[in-house]
Amino acid sequence: MTQAGPSKYATEIVRVFPDYAGSVIWFIDPVPYAESQFSAGLAARLVSWEGQYYASLDDDLRWRSLDTLHTFSAEGLELAREVSGEIGPEFLVEYRSSEDSGAVAQLRSETPASNPAARAAFRTRAAREREEWAALQSARTRAAKLGVSPARENQVDNSGW
Repeated sequence: MTQAGPSKYATEIVRVFPDYAGSVIWFIDPVPYAESQFSAGLAARLVSWEGQYYASLDDDLRWRSLDTLHTFSAEGLELAREVSGEIGPEFLVEYRSSEDSGAVAQLRSETPASNPAARAAFRTRAAREREEWAALQSARTRAAKLGVSPARENQVDNSGW
């Protein structure tokens, strides 16, 4: 079955979570903080939050205390709200709690983007993904007419959780 378009995790849904990637912002792939164009204050808080994550885990990657886990999760949700505010309502921001419940919050700003540069950075990434997807579909169509398989035909979509 052919996908009807590029992954929503590359064009519509920005995720916030730490995963040893040098950024807690994901738009199919980790988004470097400099590329995100977030305000300096928000970027600094995201970096700090990521550092807290690594410092709060023991050698077996378990939380050192429940209080630390609860504080970390609450701060993550607040940071996701801030991300949503900066990029505006055209993007959904998804935050999965680090707590056992694994609750997922999906946030959409109710006001215009407070940071037009950040909104533009994510628009640019989404547009690039749509262009790449369209080019791949075109290549698949041409390949089907020729009876060959394009190189990315068997690529797995790892965009979900």
